[in-house]
Amino acid sequence: MYCKYCGAELKNDAQFCTKCGKSFSDIDKKKSSDIIAKKDNKSNTLSIIIAIIFIPLTIFIIWGISTGAFKSTESKLIGTWVPIDENKDDEVIVFYDNGNCGGKGLDDYDKYTLIDDDTIIKLSGSDDWGERPLLLKITELTNERLTLVMLDKNGEPYDDEDATITLHKLE
Repeated sequence: MYCKYCGAELKNDAQFCTKCGKSFSDIDKKKSSDIIAKKDNKSNTLSIIIAIIFIPLTIFIIWGISTGAFKSTESKLIGTWVPIDENKDDEVIVFYDNGNCGGKGLDDYDKYTLIDDDTIIKLSGSDDWGERPLLLKITELTNERLTLVMLDKNGEPYDDEDATITLHKLE
């Protein structure tokens, strides 16, 4: 039982509060125990609501961090990518965090820009040779795997199996 005046915890058979000195009647004792029961019910309900909200939210955040789901396209892209197909080992691509790129097979290109909601990589050269930029559509991008499809001047995928390359990221 608790004192309704000061909130001090009391013995169930107390006639007065040992802290503030107020006296109690049997009616006051009953009201006090009802108040405590209501507080306990509210506390349990609040605990359940918190568990329902925060447990799934915590699981989602842990999943997002562990899978890299919250990383931007560019942060996933940065690094050295090598072909999964050993027959295409001349197409190593390196993306740097300053917009530069390089690698085998990219001799004429040294800059990249992400366009079209970060789904297209536009590779361009620093020389002004009048060459059009190379457009690569990202069809798959995870922390370990990158699949690119070369696009023609109209932004359509080339109809050629060599126009698609799947790469994996070196650690």
